[in-house]
Amino acid sequence: TLTLSRDGVPLGLLNQECWSRPPERRAGDYQALAIEDKESSKWLHGIAGVEAALEQLPDAERPRVIHLMDREGDIHEVLQTIAGSRDGAIIRSAQNRLVDGPPRYAHEAVAAAPLLGIRVIDGPAGHGQPKRLARLELRSITTTITPHCKHPGQADRQPVTWSLVEAREVDAPAGVEALHWLLWTTEPASSLAETLEMLRLYKLRWRIEDFH
Repeated sequence: TLTLSRDGVPLGLLNQECWSRPPERRAGDYQALAIEDKESSKWLHGIAGVEAALEQLPDAERPRVIHLMDREGDIHEVLQTIAGSRDGAIIRSAQNRLVDGPPRYAHEAVAAAPLLGIRVIDGPAGHGQPKRLARLELRSITTTITPHCKHPGQADRQPVTWSLVEAREVDAPAGVEALHWLLWTTEPASSLAETLEMLRLYKLRWRIEDFH
């Protein structure tokens, strides 16, 4: 867990865990396992490690943390743990989660939300695609995620309320993959300015790739 100031300056490490993937995954239904028995529990270890590192500080001096996680962190237990804490998060969506709709799925719900605004950005070059100007439509919703509880390992899952921010490129050039970001967040994201701030903060996540 690399700590950054809000403007992206690295401040140091709050937690570090070294691990290696077992050569063979446990036999049986992986989805039925408790979160503690899954590889994805590493994200919960990181959250707990940050809390342990900061608990020595007096409450008046303890900073509020906003966790930045990529798609691997889009796990219901992570969303539930952060929702019940003093801290927040911005997590890139990997799962089209059930929500208290209609629509019943999060990605369709945010796509149907009113347009907050449009921004033109420098589209990145890479993967054989040239640099370009990209026109993004910005939307957001606040919704309650209603989790699946099909397996014994999911019995402790509870509904949680988060916001979902969408930045979708429109009118992308032919043959170019359109940009599309979907970000879960606990932070205010109901206005255009707030939505743009969520995108700016999430881009700081790449600092951990630089570190490694």
